[in-house]
Amino acid sequence: MSMPYTTPQCVTGKPCGRTCIAHEKECRRGFDSPSYQKAARRLRATTERLLGKGSRRDYATGSARLPNVKRSHLTDTQQRIIDAVILWTNGFVPAVRDPGLFDPDEVEEIEGIVFGATRKHPEQREVYNVTPTEESYKDARKVMTALSMAPAGKDVPDIHRGVRLKQSVIDSLEPGTEFDTGTINSFSAAERESNRFALATESEEDRAKIPVVFHIDWADVKRGTNIKGISTHYREEEFVTGGRARVLSKAYERINHDGGVFHVWNVHLEQV
Repeated sequence: MSMPYTTPQCVTGKPCGRTCIAHEKECRRGFDSPSYQKAARRLRATTERLLGKGSRRDYATGSARLPNVKRSHLTDTQQRIIDAVILWTNGFVPAVRDPGLFDPDEVEEIEGIVFGATRKHPEQREVYNVTPTEESYKDARKVMTALSMAPAGKDVPDIHRGVRLKQSVIDSLEPGTEFDTGTINSFSAAERESNRFALATESEEDRAKIPVVFHIDWADVKRGTNIKGISTHYREEEFVTGGRARVLSKAYERINHDGGVFHVWNVHLEQV
């Protein structure tokens, strides 16, 4: 299984004049290049510094709140990161992966995160929303790709991802199998959230598929960034990552979720 890639020049905003979809090996070398890794590591470190300012859940919106940060004090890089994460977590996700899918006739303001508002100064509460454009989605793709492909930092949690897959795909996930997870994927540090996504059956297509939860232990996470503290869905405890992974084990097991008992495929991975 594989996903299309763009060259690092495209991802970082330095146009190379082309994208490569059919040349995965060439693009993979690009993501692994020292210059791209350095730029991605810088973005990840900037994101971690934002999180270090004491993020918490805003109970009015459910989004992240940064009580010790004023929006007017954000650097340009911090602003880019926050805009990108808002579009990724509360915007039109397919347009982050492919900005050409953005429809200018259906533009709506997107609810974002909250700044300020300590207990002593609730009047400082500032809700920051984003009105998207095709250019902002293009920049979101560059930023989110870099955060996903950046070398993982020190404080990496165990991460999980709940999906629903066809039986034929599940059958192919035998121990030792390597596959590509793509350049931007949402995992969660909260296994309960991953179980919720795996058990969701909002459409007829979903009901025809089987719940699967992917698990990666912290020691096997080689890429990615924790974005929980600037996400519009704080409780999801999101961690974005991407790249190749190898199946370590697979088991059909019973889980308890929201007072019910369900069966899911638990697939343990390591990133390669």
